Amino acid sequence: MKTELEINSAEFKGSLNLPLTLHSGQTSQPAWREDDNFFQELVFIKGNPCLLEVSHQPNTNLPVRVRVTSSDSIPDEEIKVKVSEIFDLNFDLNSFYKFLKDDPLLAPTIDFCRGLRLFKAPDPFECIFSSIFSDNCSIIR
Repeated sequence: MKTELEINSAEFKGSLNLPLTLHSGQTSQPAWREDDNFFQELVFIKGNPCLLEVSHQPNTNLPVRVRVTSSDSIPDEEIKVKVSEIFDLNFDLNSFYKFLKDDPLLAPTIDFCRGLRLFKAPDPFECIFSSIFSDNCSIIR
């Protein structure tokens, strides 16, 4: 079954820049596949394997376009919850930008990183080990 829906930008807090987020190197996972302006990845929604495709014009008020292909029907609300979780859309970036703006050394990062979201790795086990390994690496090593 194929589901298409939109997540209105008013439903999440702050801006979103999908390319910046997905190519930021936040996880050890390869970047999501990009095809026809949609980023694609296999994810599990309520235990169902799904092809999740997400598209959005960076730093605009346009809705996030989402397509899900799965063997089972998945409610739109479950899809929205999963996308919000993966891209941390409930985190209030605008408040964070206000915090950064108060520090003259950090303020320039606002423009450079506008719309960068914390990206949740799909596999917590891999995320933990990746963090441990990267923490134990250095240029000297």
